[in-house]
Parts: sequence; C-alpha cells; structure tokens
Amino acid sequence: MVRSLIRMEVVRLFSRWQPWVAFLLLIGVLIQGYEVFYPEPTIKVRDPGWFNVFLAFTKTHGYDLALLSVTLPLIAVMVAGDSLAWDLRTGFMHSILMRMNYKKYIMGKLLSVSLVTFVFVWIGEWIAFIYGMVRYPVLFPPAVSHGSTPDYAQSLFMDHPILYVMLIIFNTSMAAMAFSTISLALSTKIKNLYVVLALPWLGFIVIEFISQVLGSRFSPLNYIGQYFLSVFSYHTLEIPLAWTLLWVISWMTAYLLFVNHFKKGGKHGR
Repeated sequence: MVRSLIRMEVVRLFSRWQPWVAFLLLIGVLIQGYEVFYPEPTIKVRDPGWFNVFLAFTKTHGYDLALLSVTLPLIAVMVAGDSLAWDLRTGFMHSILMRMNYKKYIMGKLLSVSLVTFVFVWIGEWIAFIYGMVRYPVLFPPAVSHGSTPDYAQSLFMDHPILYVMLIIFNTSMAAMAFSTISLALSTKIKNLYVVLALPWLGFIVIEFISQVLGSRFSPLNYIGQYFLSVFSYHTLEIPLAWTLLWVISWMTAYLLFVNHFKKGGKHGR
C-alpha cells in the first residue's frame, strides 16, 4: 500500500497545476542565479579561478542577488505539501482508510511526499546545472580564489567539485523535504489548502527576521544557501544534519498530530 501512495503522489505531481508552477519557479530561480553572477560583456579577461560552472553553481545558491534561498520553502510545499489536506478535503482519506490502517496511511503519506519532494528538487537542480555547463566553462577550480572560492567544505570543492555539487544538491533537497513535512504537520490542524502552502514560507520569513535581529548563526536563510557567504563558519556536516533533524522532527510531529486527530475523531473524522 505504501507503493500505491507513492504512485498516487507521482500521478498528482503531473496532474495538478501547483507542481508545474513549482518546477518552473525552481528552474527559473536557478537560472536567474547563474545569470545574475555572469560577468558583464565588457569584462574580457575572465580568470578561470572564478569563471567556471562550479563556482557559478555555488552562487546560484548563496549569492546575495540569487533568489533560490528565499523561494525554496514555497517551492517545496507546492510540490506535494498540501497532499494530506487535499485527501481530507476531497474525502479520499476516508476511502483509503477502509483498506489501510491509519498508522500505515500516515507513514506512507509522509514517506511518499518526502521522496517525491526530494527527487523533484534533485532533478530540477541537475537540469539547471546542465544549463550552467552550457553557459559557463566546465573547468575544475585551479586554485583557491580569495573572496570567490566558498569556505564551506572548501577542500571538497577544490579536490572533487562534482561531489561538492552533489553535496549541495543533497542539502537543498533535504531542506525541501523538511518544509514539505512541516506542511503535512500543519494539514492535521488546518484544512485550507492555500494556508497550508503559505504558512511554512511565512514562518521562514518571520524566523529569518528574528535571527537577523539577534545576529544568530542559526538563520534559515544561511542554512538554505547563504552558508557559502555567511560570516559564520559552518562544518560540512552541519547543514545536512540540521535539515535531516528538522525533517525527522516535523515527520514525528505530523505523525503524532495525525494519530491524535484520528483517535479523537474516529476513523471517519467524527
């Protein structure tokens, strides 16, 4: 039955307008990141230390003018974050619970939404990276360029840039998974689809504002992409572990809230 839920999420991915808008938005902001970093035509001499696809890739995620870090929470929840709210609103959950235990249902829902969101962002990132390979020279960084080469996992960037790209895409995909499960947790209490989609992004903005006022290193914007440029030094494993932890916490929260809601309301939500 879990595989059935995964197939259902894939079908919804192609049949609803929200994921298509999310896909266009994801590709658009990634391409915007590559373009905003591209040097002016008047610059004739382009040092391969900074003019290469790998450095440009980091700028799509962490450059001040790149939009990915700001829009990722919204993109992530538009993929499948309203899936539970949709099931509750349409009555699909009631019909599937006639054939599946409610605990298996919510576990399958959390797993399927997480996987679909992760793969969605992973594929979108690689499509945009291919665009970057066409736009920029595919050169390995020859040497550390002060002010350009990222401090985050710098040795990996210099020695194995392809693995570095995979690490950053993994970080971004895990962040998207965390936001999608937060949206599922909200769906156990909120039935309005648009509120479920908007609240994680609005919460991100509020927490970011507070972290900026306090000068905290635990900034959502930093953890999504600004860790390349941040004045704070982040350990290589800190970013993926932080998003994995948030994903686990939001997963457990969504599960417990749903089980509690089910026990109080009965199988059909009464």
